[in-house]
Amino acid sequence: MFESILINLTTGLIGAIGASCVVFFSAQIRNWYLNRKFQISGHYLTSFEDIVDGETVTAKAPANINQNGVNIKGETELTPGKSWVIEGKVSTNGIYGVYFAKSIYDTGVGNFFLQKNSNGDLEGIWSGFDHENKMINSGKYFFHKKIKINVFIDTKGKYTTNILDLSSRTLGVDYLTKNDFTDQDVVFVACDKKTNKFLGFSRSKYLNESSLKKELKNKEISQFKDIVYSSQKDKLVIINTVAVEPFFQGRGIGRKIVKETIQSEPLNEAEVIISTAWKGKKGVNIGGVLSSLGFVNCHEFPKFWHEESKELNYKCPDCGIPCNCSAVMFKHIKSNN
Repeated sequence: MFESILINLTTGLIGAIGASCVVFFSAQIRNWYLNRKFQISGHYLTSFEDIVDGETVTAKAPANINQNGVNIKGETELTPGKSWVIEGKVSTNGIYGVYFAKSIYDTGVGNFFLQKNSNGDLEGIWSGFDHENKMINSGKYFFHKKIKINVFIDTKGKYTTNILDLSSRTLGVDYLTKNDFTDQDVVFVACDKKTNKFLGFSRSKYLNESSLKKELKNKEISQFKDIVYSSQKDKLVIINTVAVEPFFQGRGIGRKIVKETIQSEPLNEAEVIISTAWKGKKGVNIGGVLSSLGFVNCHEFPKFWHEESKELNYKCPDCGIPCNCSAVMFKHIKSNN
């Protein structure tokens, strides 16, 4: 009798363990399949629409997402001590879930929906409570897959043709010509690590008072000396051009180019770095990149390129000829970092 009960219990236990193993391994196989199918896990540069001082802006920050079967969890670090967490599910229609602020000073919370496009990027919308503006808000939401790139100085002008072509397509026809390059320019180039494909560039150089006035299109600069120079001995650098191939914009390439530029050895004597960013119909070009690297907005010049575009006959992508766009001056004091 006892042996019969023991045999039945043992058989039942083995059966239960076997069933549990089947369920466990089935779940693992399913998760492996879904991970392979959707491939959401990875490093991204996220961008999302937000409202700052009453204006719609696009905020950008690095993010990581981990997928485990149908479940995803990610985190976007905006500033030290403040980040956004997303938790959601993967379905055949897309990714949906909730987000919330990971900060004792921010109670923002809401929902999101994302779809994966053919480039491997995630795009969609967010909607929820905006802590900063104390209102229900919504906007576009993107996660761009990061690309491994090399950033280096183009010492021999090997990429000048690529630079002029990109400048013509993104900043205006004949905005930049071969005659604009001088021996004083420090030109950084970004290329894809795998393919060596040209992706973007920056141009920088040291300035004195005379060359500063020229860079500012002969605007009155007396009011900017205190803004730009923190003391008479400071050495000033201007990043006067930054551009990234349109298809690869929003992936952190511009940010890496600017970061390499401000940390580079040729410019390491600079105390103050400025950049005049184009303010077009879609907002301030590279404004988000500059802000994320410690630059501050210190002045706006209305119709900055107006006279020059008429004189040189270059065509603005937004206005045509003449250009009526503003330029926003950003300042970065290296000694404050």
